[in-house]
Amino acid sequence: MTEPGPPATVADGEVPEYFRTAGLGVPASGEMPPTTTEYAAPDGTRIDLPSMGLVAGRGA
Repeated sequence: MTEPGPPATVADGEVPEYFRTAGLGVPASGEMPPTTTEYAAPDGTRIDLPSMGLVAGRGA
């Protein structure tokens, strides 16, 4: 595994491995629906940003 760069440069699939390397379990991770973003552009159009979710913890 390579050293992490700025957040936007880390591939989504690599994120769970960082937690596993720290000794945490990752029972679930993946893409979340874009409806998690509720902000609108100045012209009123909705801005849907990609979201990733991850559940991690000791004993997970």
